[in-house]
Amino acid sequence: MATELERIAKRFDFNGKLLHAAIDGFPDEAWAYTPDEGGNTAHWILGHIVFARRGTLRMAGAEVAPESWEDAFTRGATPDGTAGFPPIADLVAAFHAAGAALADQIASMDEETANGPAPREFPDGSDTLAAALDFMQFHETYHLGQLGLIRRANGLPGFI
Repeated sequence: MATELERIAKRFDFNGKLLHAAIDGFPDEAWAYTPDEGGNTAHWILGHIVFARRGTLRMAGAEVAPESWEDAFTRGATPDGTAGFPPIADLVAAFHAAGAALADQIASMDEETANGPAPREFPDGSDTLAAALDFMQFHETYHLGQLGLIRRANGLPGFI
């Protein structure tokens, strides 16, 4: 039977497949699309997912040097279009690099560390590191769903 950490790692890995399914065939203009009722562009959402994944990797105990672009994708950031954003291909590569490192970090984590206190407060009340990792995987999936909605709004078929 899989452990909680193994299940979390498997869902993070699955999100890599979801990302590619969500953005497959995205036309260039879809990356700058903003829904009529407001919200963020697909480019910002992708950057935010990568920013959060790198933060999750840090939270799991890995040393991850900050990138100059990370602040553009923090919660509450108010981007001016896509000015200063890395290219999509660079963000996708950073997503996968962080994912591979996160898989290794989770695989090497012992139960004592996983059951240790969460590093900060989380909206769902997660109080252990493992629960915080689980929340961050949910957070990532939520934003992948937003990419799916933008995909459909740009006339592309659903991805699952």
